[in-house]
Amino acid sequence: MLVRVVAMSWVSNGFLSYFVLLVLLPVIYAVFGWYTSEHIPPWSHGVVDIIERMELSPNHALIEDIGYGLAIAVILGMNLSLTLMTREMTWIFSSWFKSDLRAFLSVLGWSFAIVLIFRWIGYFIRLLLLLCVTILGCLELQEKGYNKWGLFLILTILSLGGFGAGVWLFSLLNKSPEVPHESYWPFNLLS
Repeated sequence: MLVRVVAMSWVSNGFLSYFVLLVLLPVIYAVFGWYTSEHIPPWSHGVVDIIERMELSPNHALIEDIGYGLAIAVILGMNLSLTLMTREMTWIFSSWFKSDLRAFLSVLGWSFAIVLIFRWIGYFIRLLLLLCVTILGCLELQEKGYNKWGLFLILTILSLGGFGAGVWLFSLLNKSPEVPHESYWPFNLLS
């Protein structure tokens, strides 16, 4: 009975929403940061191998930084599209079926997207998890009455902070990441 009373007071005071926002969102992004740190060295070695085959001199550190930059761009793009560009997103998605040509092109585009999703389902699931936790955090902040810029700022700080914590923890706990000698390229397009 006491547990039920405590749980009901947490729900009525909004503790669970703060738990989702302040704990779940950074933890999911920290796992993404860990995963990214674990997979960027093999990816960058694959890119270095491709560049060396073209008889150019690659910069290994720059290629790894580009990988981290792409991950940060994905995070910022999700936060930006979910908070500041809601009107533009609804316009884009609502205008797809206004004419026969647009409907045909959207069916072709979604068919191609579904093929890509099934081809790289692991990457899609990770991206979908990030998208879901960001949407959940955005909804919680909207319920609290934050404006669009406040939403963007808070979500960006929490998500990039969690991502940075995951990258930092990986570098702290894994002093020398081993690069596997099998296929370096994550998409296996060249094999």
